[in-house]
Amino acid sequence: MDYGIMIVNDAGNPFITPQSVPLSLYSKGSANSIKLSSGNSSATVTLARPNNWGAVIPFAYTTQPCALKASVDANNNLVVTAINILAASFTLSVFLFTEFTPTLPDYGFASWNVAGDLVFTNEMKVLTDVQTLGNPASDTDSGITLDKTLSGRFAVIPQMTGVIHWRNTVAGNIVQIPNGFSAYFNGSTTRVNSQAYIFTGGSGWVQAGYSNNARAAIVLDVSKYL
Repeated sequence: MDYGIMIVNDAGNPFITPQSVPLSLYSKGSANSIKLSSGNSSATVTLARPNNWGAVIPFAYTTQPCALKASVDANNNLVVTAINILAASFTLSVFLFTEFTPTLPDYGFASWNVAGDLVFTNEMKVLTDVQTLGNPASDTDSGITLDKTLSGRFAVIPQMTGVIHWRNTVAGNIVQIPNGFSAYFNGSTTRVNSQAYIFTGGSGWVQAGYSNNARAAIVLDVSKYL
């Protein structure tokens, strides 16, 4: 940085310079689950993105173990879905971080970048202190095998973790069940692991291996973004 002001977080890492635009909380939403069948309940949160969107990063957590997935619909909205294969009732909470032009407040602090664009005010909640869980180089501590419990309310970036192969003990056929990261908050701790998107169908199925995407989980303490 040649000139201007640099803002750092508690760890001493800069997140605003004259050349940068910080990722900040743009919107958040929640939804209660709907029971679709005896082996499936789901909840979906749809959040609009700013017209001049850059990077878009969603974090999500649920109040029951759920597989999370994120997509973009035909209207360029962010869509986050949570699926529970035991048809349990739960609430899905989603936090959307992105680059956007904030509204200038009546008073407080404001910062402009080198191009003269307003990029930060005292009312913004900047994305900081993101944590990585697991080791992508370890098949037993990443993706579909990752299992961590954290103290507090954490959300995870939805990602697919791999597939589990299930064999039918009667017919002998094998099906592949996709899995995704889960962040289950029970009121005091958050368990981050992998959960299935699809119910295998009851008894008569045994696990016959898995294919691991070997991804680390990207999590965020969302208590300061509530």
